Amino acid sequence: MRTLTFDGFEFDNPSTEEHLELWIAAKGDFPFPDVRSFLTAAAEVATPPGPPIPFHEGHGYAMVRAYLARFGGVVVPRPCDWPTFVLNHDDTDWDAVYEAPGLFIRYHWFTTA
Repeated sequence: MRTLTFDGFEFDNPSTEEHLELWIAAKGDFPFPDVRSFLTAAAEVATPPGPPIPFHEGHGYAMVRAYLARFGGVVVPRPCDWPTFVLNHDDTDWDAVYEAPGLFIRYHWFTTA
């Protein structure tokens, strides 16, 4: 699993105090055969937090798409309906796990501004 962390100085405007953490892992028999095993490792959550929503229904999906490409090298197709498991959602914190073809991605964006 790759873990990437970006502080406010990686973004276009450091005064926004944005932070981004990405966990990216390949799906496979071991160690991540399913989303539950990835959630346990990347988010310390033993079970999915309810039914997933499609990617395009998630909070700020345009920003998520752009940041996944820019910071994680992950291209999100258009249209996209990847199952999205929301861990936390408010205006200053978006934490979700995406089940992409061949990948699991935990995306945690937050701001302290």
